[in-house]
Amino acid sequence: NDTAVVLAEHIAGDESFFAQLMTYKAFTLGAVHTRFQNASGLPDPEHYSTAYDLAILSRYLLDNPILADIVSSPQVSFDHPGYLENQTIHNTNPLLSYYSGADGVKTGTTNAAGNCLIASATRDNGSFIAVVLHSGNRAGDCQKLLDYGFSLQSYELIRSNETIGAAQIHLDEENQVEVSLLPGKSLCILEDKTGDITVERRMRLDEPIIGPVNAGEIVGEMEIWVDQHYFDSVDVRTEQAAIKENWLDRGITWVMERIYRWIVHVW
Repeated sequence: NDTAVVLAEHIAGDESFFAQLMTYKAFTLGAVHTRFQNASGLPDPEHYSTAYDLAILSRYLLDNPILADIVSSPQVSFDHPGYLENQTIHNTNPLLSYYSGADGVKTGTTNAAGNCLIASATRDNGSFIAVVLHSGNRAGDCQKLLDYGFSLQSYELIRSNETIGAAQIHLDEENQVEVSLLPGKSLCILEDKTGDITVERRMRLDEPIIGPVNAGEIVGEMEIWVDQHYFDSVDVRTEQAAIKENWLDRGITWVMERIYRWIVHVW
């Protein structure tokens, strides 16, 4: 806790201002039900978060290799100027010592929050984060949640490099160009049931699509429905550009083609 305060004062000059920066950062990551009043997490009436928000922040933390290495270390030894021998600090997350694939994240305990744990684990079939707050058995509860996560089956609903259709781009009254369409992102779903799932894609394009358009430009939206229930939406983007050449571009192309043919002929 003292270290968190030191870092906050070093970065922002004031812990209170740093807490405001923390809150803003959390909001930009999608943790919209979180408000920080200090850098350490010690109780404050206006200091709060949720299990879901803590999972979002932990996922962001685990993308940082240095922080990921720290939270996955069961213990660390270091020289201390006040002691003759090296000091060893043990991680208070017990899952690191016995749970297969455990790689984070952090325990937390206050009278107000009770025993809390954010636990993460990675295996061949993916990575999962479990969050328990005010728990009577934080390690056991997180283990049950992680076990459930690893028991799920992953279904790929759509891939970001998958061609999902084509669209006509209107360059002018006479010229149209057809371009392929791609989804803006990949989507997967985790299910605990066996058997196939029904996936329906509903695409809506901006009509008419007036050019020019660049590659990767958003021209519509696609809804993904799973077993007749709405799941998520993705942007629909163009795979190629559609740009009308002017007379100068056509002239340059004509000249370059003939120079190329002449070079080949002479060679």
